[in-house]
Amino acid sequence: MPQPIAVYRSTLPLILWGAGYATTLTIGWPLERPETYPEPVDGFTTVERLGGEVDGWLPGTLRFLRATVASIPGTDEVGSYGLRSGWDSADGWADFLAYARQARPIRFVPDADAPSEYVPCLLVEPWQEPPEPGWAVRRTITLLLRATDPSIPFEGY
Repeated sequence: MPQPIAVYRSTLPLILWGAGYATTLTIGWPLERPETYPEPVDGFTTVERLGGEVDGWLPGTLRFLRATVASIPGTDEVGSYGLRSGWDSADGWADFLAYARQARPIRFVPDADAPSEYVPCLLVEPWQEPPEPGWAVRRTITLLLRATDPSIPFEGY
């Protein structure tokens, strides 16, 4: 079961993607309801020995970050926290999802002020585009990211 964050981070995250991670997806708002959790890699086994002693073997652990990104504008905009990448902008959310859905590596940067600190990861969700924008002409999506290096956790979430 996912664990809620122990330390709330009010930093502004961003995502680096594309060739050489040269394209920046600016979220421009703190993540909503972020949570991180581990899951064991397939292959966990246990052995019960004579006498009832149980031993287990876990080949590894996958680390995930799930969070909601709210109020994604149709095009890039500057808000109270700075630039926010738009859905239909060049190199915006639609382009990012088309890229990341092909299991291409991305970098999640928890704090835009410290871009050298990142978690290499892959997009797990969403695999389908969210519904059309509502009356506010904004989209909300839930991201699920998986760290590709389990030794680098999603710190602070």
